[in-house]
This record gives sequence, C-alpha cells and structure tokens, in this order.
Amino acid sequence: MTDLGALKYFLGLEISYTNNGLFINEAKYTRDVLQRFGMLSAKPCTTPMSLSSTTDIGASCSAEDIRNYRSLIGSLHYLTFTRPDITFAVGKLSQFMHAPWDSHDRRSTSGFVIFLGSNPISWGSKKQSTVSRSSTKAEYRCLASTAAELFCVRQLLKDLHVFSTQSPVLWCDNASAIQLAKNLVFHG
Repeated sequence: MTDLGALKYFLGLEISYTNNGLFINEAKYTRDVLQRFGMLSAKPCTTPMSLSSTTDIGASCSAEDIRNYRSLIGSLHYLTFTRPDITFAVGKLSQFMHAPWDSHDRRSTSGFVIFLGSNPISWGSKKQSTVSRSSTKAEYRCLASTAAELFCVRQLLKDLHVFSTQSPVLWCDNASAIQLAKNLVFHG
C-alpha cells in the first residue's frame, strides 16, 4: 500500500484543506457536465427553475433524446450532494425520466432542509407516495416525514457526541397543518 498524500480530487469532488476545515466543491465536474451537453456558453441564472414552470417534452422524443435527458438528470442529481439549492429543480425534472410525456400525477412534492447551526446537514425533495386531497394534508405529511428525519439526525449526532443546547425547530408555512400538528387529539 502506498500513501498518495492528501486527497485532492475524488469521484468528481474537489477537496481542499485549510485551517478552518475541509472544503468540498464540484466546480470541475460542473464544467465537465456543461461541456458534455454543449452548455459551456449558456447564461447562468440565480434561480434554476421557476416554481410555476411546466415541462412538456412530448411523445415525439427520439430514443437518443430520452437517453440524453436521463443522462443529464443523473448528472444534475449527482450535483445535488454539494448543491442542495438545485434539489427541487432536479426533482421536478426527474418526474419525466420514465416517460417524458406522462401527464401530471397530482402528487405533492415534500421538501426539507435540516441545519446544524447555519450549515445544511440533511435535505431532500421528493414526490409524496399518495395524492393528498388538500394542501393541509400534504403539508402535514411533509411535517411528519421531516420530523422522522430530524429524529434520525438527532440520534446520529448524539452517537457522534455532538450535542445541542437548543431544541430543534420545525418550520411550516401552512397555518392549518400547524394547527393540526398542535392538536393532541390527532397524535394517536
């Protein structure tokens, strides 16, 4: 076995060491993806996707187009490990992986970010497994799954001997879901 020195590049991740810690970025991987898909000269934007945008690729896509689309989405998904800000957009575009022309399935998208201090340590964005009949129910389901994830993260931090003096705060922007969560009758 040979010591190759400090790790600088691994699986598309650039790693740098400073007195403040270890820093990981995917700038080279991002440039490689942009070059592979002919987008090196594309104009960057601050918001990767409008919340109201819709995608209609259509049934007339060639097999090559579908293969390229899937490859691009896979590359973008890999980037979400260091770029949680693009997770929603990649998740939205991933809905069209199987059959790019399928119509909207009415399932809500759940999303969460768990912070330790000001640093995101866990995040996710995915379609809910069932169709909710109201936004309250969709938000409440998201609260429940986020609470479960938060419990797992707290347990992991406890195992790593990382303790917080503050109780975790779970934020929600749906007043009805908040009232539902506060009502102990529903905590079977």
